[in-house]
Amino acid sequence: MGENKKIGGWLLSGNPKRFNVPALLADETHPKLLQWSVVRGAKPDSRANRMRAGQRIFLWLSGDQAGLWGAGHVTGLVQSGPPRTHQQYWANAAELAKAKAFVPVDLPIWETPISRDTVRAFPGLDKLTILKQPYGSNPFELTPEQLAALEDLLSLPPGLPPTGSGAGFGSAELNRKVELAAMAAVTDYYAKRGARVEDVSLHRRGWDLDCHLGNGEVLRVEVKGVRGDRPRFLLTRNEFAKATRPDWRLAVVTGALTSPKVAIHRGDRIRGLADPIQYQVTLP
Repeated sequence: MGENKKIGGWLLSGNPKRFNVPALLADETHPKLLQWSVVRGAKPDSRANRMRAGQRIFLWLSGDQAGLWGAGHVTGLVQSGPPRTHQQYWANAAELAKAKAFVPVDLPIWETPISRDTVRAFPGLDKLTILKQPYGSNPFELTPEQLAALEDLLSLPPGLPPTGSGAGFGSAELNRKVELAAMAAVTDYYAKRGARVEDVSLHRRGWDLDCHLGNGEVLRVEVKGVRGDRPRFLLTRNEFAKATRPDWRLAVVTGALTSPKVAIHRGDRIRGLADPIQYQVTLP
């Protein structure tokens, strides 16, 4: 593996009882981490030794509010010694002394984290190492597919009011049920029309299904399901961008958990109806 293994990004884990992130949030107007402790293996291809400037990085905290607390980028190679910034937020000198190496980062911290349950329920993230081995050592490696899923998760507007439906609204558990039912309905819809249907949702391409038609044409179908009869849903930035493709289709399933009805829409129509409800701004 080593240098030839494609890296998606990294996740750094922390314990608020060892490093007081809530206090840092309270003290600074625009809180961000500049360094974080990692375990540096002896081999050149150890995880920490493969960290490079520009790679995407995320902060995960354990405890009562376990989940994602920030996202940013690596800014340099791992260095020996304990972190030199924000030392006052370590629980004590002994804890700080345990840190034998650190990675420089530019990692803004959020006031409102994304909970562990939300992360676990999001498509493509249930196999994150931090969820299976929460007591592992930093850094945790992300595959390219996991990084794409995290970026999709971050692109969803927070705090949206629940509706009677799925497709990005409501609880994670209910959304998952609606999603699976909608995928089954659309797969059946195209299969009955003679298509060979391939589930590619885990590849994060901006669509869920490759539908191979009898004439050789392949449709790239994004699936959205809702419980009720009002087709209101969210598109990720990636899905919206891919809707410019002439072979892209949106399959909307209403009544997904009761009496599924499938409607197919072209991308240009969907882009014309899309309403941007939130923008992300990063100030210099």
